[in-house]
Amino acid sequence: TWDITQSAAQLNLVDELATMIDSFAQAMTSATGDWDAIGTARSQAQEYYYDYYIDLYHFAQLVNQDISISQAVRDAASSVMTAVNNAVIAEGHTSSVANSHGLSIYYPETVTDYFSDYETSLLFTTDTQWDEFLSAILSPAGPDITVSPTSFDVTLAPDTTQDYTLTIGNDGGDTLTYSITDQETTLSLAPGAQVEIPTPEAVEPIEHVAAGESSEERTEVVPVTPSYDQRTPAEVALFKDSDPWYYTEVAVDWSRFLTVAGCPFSSGLASSSNAVAPAAMG
Repeated sequence: TWDITQSAAQLNLVDELATMIDSFAQAMTSATGDWDAIGTARSQAQEYYYDYYIDLYHFAQLVNQDISISQAVRDAASSVMTAVNNAVIAEGHTSSVANSHGLSIYYPETVTDYFSDYETSLLFTTDTQWDEFLSAILSPAGPDITVSPTSFDVTLAPDTTQDYTLTIGNDGGDTLTYSITDQETTLSLAPGAQVEIPTPEAVEPIEHVAAGESSEERTEVVPVTPSYDQRTPAEVALFKDSDPWYYTEVAVDWSRFLTVAGCPFSSGLASSSNAVAPAAMG
């Protein structure tokens, strides 16, 4: 079956349509948290022989119908649908391209199919933000990882526990995917999202170091079961000193067990100690 489409449009309404597309593009560019869903709509939209062209109305319709997408983007998509209906006088197509509505738009599915001269060769791209939207969604800046707090200063009495919560955020333009390596669990953060991970409970007797003596620095892994039943490790290190103090530091090195897909995890999380000297043992 041949893929055939024919349509006629009122050219005096094309400027209005371009304005609606411009608003739609700006809304989608700003809504980085919706990019995965928008990408899904793109992959489901009606394509043609050159698959970097898709039916404009069908794409906007798919975006408008996805309730997971922010309302501002869905409203902008609805305006595009109305503008297409107003501009297209008549339209016909074969059954092989059943979701055609008379107007297509350039939207390659991958950055490798993107023509760089598209941005400068058309008045449409000069006058609208459509090309800026394509550039943003096809070549996202990547996840912008934030971690809060950046360190924990902990002093523990013998046989005590202390709980902390680490918040990992993604302020960037791409989905951050990471895993906790001692579990087969992978978590994803869409741009603009964040998740809280309870730190391990640290239970460690404080070691006494007599004056003039030293103890070897050692590391142990202390398991814990956070509220959502995933185990995370912490490094509990004991430090030596020439004075008869009790020293305990809980240094939670999140990079040990967080792995970001496609790039090394670099949170800037620094370990620091806050050793407190209890009364010396007699």
